[in-house]
Formats: sequence, C-alpha cells, structure tokens
Amino acid sequence: MTVRRAVNILIDQDVVSTTPGTGTFVKPVGLRAATFGLEELHDLFSDHQTEVKLLEARIALADARVARKLGVTPGERVIYLRRLLSRGGEPILYHREYLVYDPARPLVEAEMEVTSLQGLFEGSGSSILKHGELTIETTVLNEEEQRVLHLSTSPAAFYLEHVFFDLDDRPISWGWFICRGDRLRFTTYVGIPEARQTGKGDES
Repeated sequence: MTVRRAVNILIDQDVVSTTPGTGTFVKPVGLRAATFGLEELHDLFSDHQTEVKLLEARIALADARVARKLGVTPGERVIYLRRLLSRGGEPILYHREYLVYDPARPLVEAEMEVTSLQGLFEGSGSSILKHGELTIETTVLNEEEQRVLHLSTSPAAFYLEHVFFDLDDRPISWGWFICRGDRLRFTTYVGIPEARQTGKGDES
C-alpha cells in the first residue's frame, strides 16, 4: 500500500484532515459532538413491568416559578400531579408535574394514564404535544423523595426536568423526575465512527 493510499483511507475514516501547503493532521476526539443516548430511560418507560401510580391530582395556584415555566400569570389555576414509577415492585422514579389548566383540552386525562416522556418516545402520546426539552442534573434526595422511593439514606440521584410544548410552541407542561442514581446510566461514543473502523473494502 502506498503512503498516498494510506492517507486517503485515513481521510475516508475521518481520522485525519489535510490542508494544502500545510500537511496532514490527526483529528482530535470530537467531544463537543458527543451525544448521550436515553436508551435506559426509554427502556424504563416502555418496559411492561413498569407501573405508574398516580399519587395526587389537584388544582393549584401557580407561584412565580410555575408561572414562568408555563407562561401563565402568577396565581392562575394549574393542574398539579404526583406519580411514582416502579419496576418489579421497586420504586425507581418520582415524578411531579404542573399542567396548564384548560378544560377544553384532553391533556389532563391523557396524563393520568401515561407519562409525557413515554408519549414522546413512542410517538403515541397526546396529539397536542409537539416537542419537549429535557435537562439532566444531579441532586441529593430530600426527606419526601427518600420516603416515596423507599430509601433510608439520601444518595445522589438524577434530576430530569422537562418542559413540553403544544403545536403552537406554547409550554403546556413542566415538571421533573427524580431518579435513583443507581438505576440510570448515560453512555456515548467518541472518536472514529464505528461504521468506519472496520475498513471494509480497503485494498492493500
């Protein structure tokens, strides 16, 4: 194999880049382009063994934070829900959510039976949901979360905040999941794309 052929193969595999008059350089690992998948979260929601228990459903008055998240006026009526997701009888996720109060839309009825995230994952959620934003942080469980998740200590956990929007791009749902840190893992791949590593079709 000639040097030119070897360089061309490395270029095809996105391992190196060339600049005329300067030379050929190895590309750095693209950490900025890394994307973490949510397969484990998806599996949790789609697993037939996962049970969703509605703990509370009531009308509440939006405080300043809720009003800002949902784009409503402070003091305006909203729907407040609390749910617990368990798998195999073990509590995994504690969910709290605020919904825009609108008797003309069937959002609340849909939310009573299934989580918004599952609807977005499966493409079978309420037809008035267009898209959502998800933020993941770490947190420490408070006393209420420890009690609901049946934990005697306060270990680190994941805080998954979500905002869902309707077809007019207006926020209609804001809430957060508290997930035990030992029940969720995020994995990604960096470096040479896997499909290009095998060098299939290369000639010596």
